[in-house]
Amino acid sequence: MVAVAVLTWPGVAAAAAPPANDDFDDATTVSGLPFTDVVPGADATTATDDPTACDGAISTVWYRFTPTRTGSYVATGTAEPYGAYLSIFTGTRGALTPVVCSSGTTVWPAEAGTTYYLMVSAFQWSPPGDFVFTLDGPSAIDVTLDPQGRVDPRTGVAQVSGTVTCRVTGWTMIRGVLRQRVGRLIISGGFASEVPVCDGTPRRWAADVTGENGIFAGGRATARVDAEGCPDALSCFSDVAEGTLRLSPRRAAGPGR
Repeated sequence: MVAVAVLTWPGVAAAAAPPANDDFDDATTVSGLPFTDVVPGADATTATDDPTACDGAISTVWYRFTPTRTGSYVATGTAEPYGAYLSIFTGTRGALTPVVCSSGTTVWPAEAGTTYYLMVSAFQWSPPGDFVFTLDGPSAIDVTLDPQGRVDPRTGVAQVSGTVTCRVTGWTMIRGVLRQRVGRLIISGGFASEVPVCDGTPRRWAADVTGENGIFAGGRATARVDAEGCPDALSCFSDVAEGTLRLSPRRAAGPGR
């Protein structure tokens, strides 16, 4: 019998295994949204047939996504310290058709039943840290206006409200204008309200409105509400609600209330 000793030199580490989704054939399947994955980019490799749609392909990892609903989806591929490319394709290995090439966050229109392959790759001039990949969608936004509002009879400040439902729309704002005829004047005032969370859950919104050329009073008024969210610099989603509402005087708080 012969004993075999395995020697390691001080300061020399064994090569780490590449990520499980390092190769196109081993792409991670995105089966539920929202989806987030983190893999060590420094251990990723490059296949000879990796596409070069985004200025080359260095240290690539792959994801596979087949949406069940048609719509706009938002994907992000990043890496420390400077970022990463995110490329989206359809087709098969060796015959891929580019859909999107970007860095950071991208929004693209996806068809239900079509399989998309998403490749995250490092910048050629920047060794990657951990790759972070996220995917969510489809993006949607819906805003409503309540038919009943309130007005403070002492100050003439009105309050309008409604609901907003948004998903994957990034920073989302509600803006609008309230108008009311009071005598010969048409009192007008703008308002704005930020939507703190966009996760597909209907949420209440409310905004105080101060007249720019007078004070509001109880009675009939009209309002227009615009909701808009932008997942990236090039893609925005919006919805509009407008109609007639009745402003009712707010009840003054009694003693001890």
